Amino acid sequence: MALISRNSLFLSLFVAAAAFCSCGGNNVKTPSGATTTEGPSTNFTNLDTPVYFSGLWVNENYIGNVKQNKSPKAAQAAAGEMKSCINIPLKTLVPTSFIFGFHEGGDPLVVVKNGPDFQLWDQQSKQPELTIKLESPERMKIGNDVFVKMATPGNSAAQDLGILSSVLFRGNYITSNGTTVEFTENGEVKGLDGYTSYSPIIDYNDVALDVDQLIMEGPGKPAEHFGFKFVNDALLVYQLKCVQKDTAKNTCLKVDFGESRYILKRK
Repeated sequence: MALISRNSLFLSLFVAAAAFCSCGGNNVKTPSGATTTEGPSTNFTNLDTPVYFSGLWVNENYIGNVKQNKSPKAAQAAAGEMKSCINIPLKTLVPTSFIFGFHEGGDPLVVVKNGPDFQLWDQQSKQPELTIKLESPERMKIGNDVFVKMATPGNSAAQDLGILSSVLFRGNYITSNGTTVEFTENGEVKGLDGYTSYSPIIDYNDVALDVDQLIMEGPGKPAEHFGFKFVNDALLVYQLKCVQKDTAKNTCLKVDFGESRYILKRK
């Protein structure tokens, strides 16, 4: 029984945004001799200059929820329509946008440097929207929302942009027969029955996404959805079972955990 396709608006919008900017930003430094006493220029809205804090920034409350409860589905539900994340480009005047609830894309914005301050301006109306306050190299406040910077470049090809891979899955595990399995922050999986890549789902606003899921595939192994849960120091991976079907379209509308597939204890 086939599952409904999950071409979420969230993923397509963010992949488009990634084409405009590098999510790493680690090679862009604060310009030498920069000072916080410079005054605003009369043509600052046209100033094309590097942004030293470029990268993928994710809502701090969401990250905290994922780390504590280890359920991306529950974390998304708890967050509602918050500003989930934003890609800060390598330089000013390059379009970007917030993603709300890891599902909907916001209006196009550009980063503008106004004297010592960086601001987000509406690309269409050319009006200031929010001031960016960098509290540390890894923590940033935009309006009333706080964001943390991903330590590694976001993976625009992954369902989760590398967020859950880095925050939740990354590390080494042991199978029930003693084999070491590694999930990397770049979406690779090693030592698990020939699977070579994985992608946790971050947007659950669709049918047949009733439990936390990840997709795994490898040479000769087509992409397959699995259910998962973390219990203490173990990652439990399940086959999915369909509990509600659309017989006319031969698709599954609702799923639940099926048979246990892997029990992986974190090393």
